[in-house]
Amino acid sequence: TLKKKPEEEQLQIKVDIPEHTGKVLTINDVIHKYEYLTTEDALKMLVKKLFNEPMVTISTETDSEDPMLSNLIGMSIAVDENEAYYISIHGEESISRSDSLFDKEEKQKQEKREGVDLSTALKLLKPVLESANIQFIGENLKNDYLVLKRHGVDLSNLYFDTHIGAFILRPEGIHSITSLSEKYLNYRPLSLTEITGTGRNQITLDKADLTKAGEYCAEKIDDTLQ
Repeated sequence: TLKKKPEEEQLQIKVDIPEHTGKVLTINDVIHKYEYLTTEDALKMLVKKLFNEPMVTISTETDSEDPMLSNLIGMSIAVDENEAYYISIHGEESISRSDSLFDKEEKQKQEKREGVDLSTALKLLKPVLESANIQFIGENLKNDYLVLKRHGVDLSNLYFDTHIGAFILRPEGIHSITSLSEKYLNYRPLSLTEITGTGRNQITLDKADLTKAGEYCAEKIDDTLQ
């Protein structure tokens, strides 16, 4: 048989991540600290903390799956295991709104939502998200990049994407955070339908109860970090 050259041996990379077995845990089984931010002052405190972190896990929260058409309704951030932040964001987006009666009614609903005004949130978060000193982790970061780019934020220091990492590890199968959490963390996250409902009664995340929406988003970003 032919002997492999050293460079050929180096190309054979094996990654062994053990899959957990036994009882699958849920949010009720794990001690966690999730904070839901709805004020400018609270966001300022978080931003100050983030500037001291070398690595931050992020996710944009939107009212639809299309990153080019959806409205930014929140952001989820984590820097430590079992700790996460959900920033509730509200405000009109001129790129997708018109002057119709429907849109004016929607704007009034947005203004009544508990959260940080969109322009204020972007102004505070932009320096953090564009920092060259912070490495960013996420799930399917392409979507987050596109959503933020539309809002004038250049998320350039991308470090690791769990979606891409899972695909490289095992191209077959599902690579969502729910699937990865159950497989590698032995943990079953909340499902989006538990928060928004299904069928004709389904609502978007921005119309869901803040505590429930915040818990779902914070848990998801915590799982992404882990």
